[in-house]
Amino acid sequence: MEYLRDILGIIATFVFVFLVIGIAELLRKRFNLSSDFTRKVIHVGVGNWIFLWPFTFQYWYTVCIPPAVFIALNYVSYRKEVFKAMERKEKAGGLGTVYYAFSLTVLSAAFWYVGEAWIAALGMMLMAWADGLADVIGRRYGSHRYSVFSSVKSIEGSTGFFIIGILSSIVTILFFTSFWNLVLRQSIFLIAVLISGFGTLIEALSPRGTDNLTVPILSSVLLALIV
Repeated sequence: MEYLRDILGIIATFVFVFLVIGIAELLRKRFNLSSDFTRKVIHVGVGNWIFLWPFTFQYWYTVCIPPAVFIALNYVSYRKEVFKAMERKEKAGGLGTVYYAFSLTVLSAAFWYVGEAWIAALGMMLMAWADGLADVIGRRYGSHRYSVFSSVKSIEGSTGFFIIGILSSIVTILFFTSFWNLVLRQSIFLIAVLISGFGTLIEALSPRGTDNLTVPILSSVLLALIV
């Protein structure tokens, strides 16, 4: 069956995402954790969906189906607080979860279509790991704060983004290189530093709640231009 692998990939994606959400919800209820913490568990965890790609999807129009569905599901959850583990009670995060799914949809479709899926994966990892953990670092250790477009950032958080961005970029490139024959014009470390530095700048300049759009999409576009 031609589409069997993709069908299994779609099923695996939904199982994976709901497992991450379920674990976060369990942690929230069991340990009385704040939704801010469990949001980050989901934010970081769901991004690891990219590591299923070499084993599942074949076509650009199937890989984008799951995140497209979650655009709608996340919007409903935002309005009705269906998934309490990923919603802020005060709605301060805006449509961040919807933007997250939208970015996954656009990037997976676009870069799978042109045969450069790893570029989308790297942009997604900057959003999931670097952006997600930078917020945690900033909240916990951010004593040197600055404001851009009404969003309050911290030097500690931005530094965390840059470092985690480099590490996650290297891991992503090495992972996909082991499965696909990637042709790179620059060294892996140089690519990681450049893309992480750019992502750090974009995250700092993004108006509140929009970094789930700007960081992965603009970083992926830049990456496509330099490799």
